[in-house]
Amino acid sequence: MKNYTLISPFEDISPPENHTLATYLVEKANEYAAQGKTTYITDTLTGESYDFSSFDKNTQGVASALYKRGFRAGDIILYLTYDVSKLHIFFTGVWRANGTPRASYPEDDECRRRPIFGCGGAIFGHFFRRSVQMLMPLAARKVLRPTIFHRMKESRAGWIYCKPEMAEMCLTIANKIYWDVDVIVNGRVKGCLSIFDLMDDDGSAMPKLCISYNDPAIILNTSGTTGPSKGAVLSHGALMINVLSITSGLFDKENPNLTITKATHISGCIFPAVGLIDGAHVLVMHTIKPENVFEAIKTYQPRHIFAFPAMLLALVNHPLVSQYDFSCLQWATTGGSPLTGAMVRIILSLPNMKQIMGTTEVGLILSTLNFDTKNALPAWENALQGLPENSVGKLMPGVSAQFRDLETGEQILGPNESGELCVKFKGMFTSYYKNPVATKNSMTSDGFYKTGDVGYYDENEFVYIVDRAKEIFKYYGNHISPTDIENIINDHPAVGEVCVVGVSDPDGGGYIPRAFCVILPDFQCSEQEVLEFANSRLPNFKHVRGGVHFLEQLPKGKTGKVSRQLVEQIQID
Repeated sequence: MKNYTLISPFEDISPPENHTLATYLVEKANEYAAQGKTTYITDTLTGESYDFSSFDKNTQGVASALYKRGFRAGDIILYLTYDVSKLHIFFTGVWRANGTPRASYPEDDECRRRPIFGCGGAIFGHFFRRSVQMLMPLAARKVLRPTIFHRMKESRAGWIYCKPEMAEMCLTIANKIYWDVDVIVNGRVKGCLSIFDLMDDDGSAMPKLCISYNDPAIILNTSGTTGPSKGAVLSHGALMINVLSITSGLFDKENPNLTITKATHISGCIFPAVGLIDGAHVLVMHTIKPENVFEAIKTYQPRHIFAFPAMLLALVNHPLVSQYDFSCLQWATTGGSPLTGAMVRIILSLPNMKQIMGTTEVGLILSTLNFDTKNALPAWENALQGLPENSVGKLMPGVSAQFRDLETGEQILGPNESGELCVKFKGMFTSYYKNPVATKNSMTSDGFYKTGDVGYYDENEFVYIVDRAKEIFKYYGNHISPTDIENIINDHPAVGEVCVVGVSDPDGGGYIPRAFCVILPDFQCSEQEVLEFANSRLPNFKHVRGGVHFLEQLPKGKTGKVSRQLVEQIQID
């Protein structure tokens, strides 16, 4: 039987020997400091910056201060903050104290029972469409959401790192737990420790490093596609491989790199570390909105920008865009969701677009960049040759993949046969924290992670993503992909956003598509016009029989993704 397992065409990654990510980051920071390099990270909103020369001392201080307060090897510290500027000082300090940081969304609450909905695809989905969330009707079914209190108890954590605005709530949580809990804030609040005081500690009590390459480095939240968010455990080796996979080529070494990401996302964990290893200056912002991005470009003149596709769309479509000069930008990278043809045409006003795709569980696995280091090109020219439209590229170094039959999950499919994407990578997660059943169910018998994304590859091993497996529905036995219909509707010039869901067919055919659209400002069109536009371009079985309906905004989950499950709850009169 033919082996249809895809192998990356690029040379595998060789991590430095006898290193954890903590020791490697410190070594590289000291190396660049000795070369005279200065700032490695800046918050564009506050101007707060940190230098390569202070990284070693600051992280020693955090490790020492934690140890003085009882932090010991294997301990977990919960963090929920928007601040990325000190994130890797915090991470590396915790690692040098032989502990593990665990993420919790800043939007999480204490411990209330609330309706729970998934937030879209693990790798792909409509990520960060706009920054404003919309309250929608919620289902009556109640389940316990994994909140801060839940994660504290599950982790046996004695520390919480949060923004000052959350200090009161975190202190309340700390008082409910029967062991001592310290609350650390990014600032100064009565009753809390300050991250600045930890950084300024003399470092004298920093313990001997006893963590290894295979020990847990971080626990990140999944987006909760099929239920409560899970904690994905990534080892030091896995996190290092993810960072090294995009060093030496992605970031500009001489000019700032603007990265629009969040502290609790895997991109927020990776990109500042890439800057430290590459000797690059990384720009971040703790509050993400188009106006802040415009001002950062104006003030810092970056040559490179990373942002999620929908944020790039929001920038290009913003009413103030004509007032700003983007000429400093030489290239842009994006990830979180694939770029459709319509999106690409809009975003092309930004230069040299590249994609990097990944997920919390397996890290960065697909890209439209060329990783052929033997013929290295500048990052803005380093595109895969012959990249077809709508392809998400090829497998990144060290990644192997299979597409498996949707019905059985067993048969490995060949070129141009659509199935579930399953991947294997040394940079993938170890397990779901304290959830062996979910861990087992997420893997194939031969160790491939089941992403839940549906797609295929062509004869030249370019990969295409079609949809999420759980979002595909049937109409009289025909499979319908919501994304296929969304791509068509997105081609209408008046449509800014669209989400398609399957609703019960009153005639007994199974499920029929229903589309919810956000219309761009200054455009006039009717729901009927968009419906006719879509149906004229779709085969009969995919016709939008559930109708087209306009909304001012699409509902989003706390990760920023449009939530199909929330959209499904919208009642139509």
